[in-house]
Amino acid sequence: MRIGGLCHGDTKTPEGRAVQFCTKTYAHEFQPGTTRIYLWASSDANIDKPPGSH
Repeated sequence: MRIGGLCHGDTKTPEGRAVQFCTKTYAHEFQPGTTRIYLWASSDANIDKPPGSH
């Protein structure tokens, strides 16, 4: 499995400055010649849960 990622401030491009969450990218060779890509986005910001969630 290969792992990469990007967080706010990691790049100096205009697009990179718009990143608000850290994103990790995982590439897993599921079968020979078949790769699955997984994305995980997270934030250290204090974000309230949506109404009705516990």
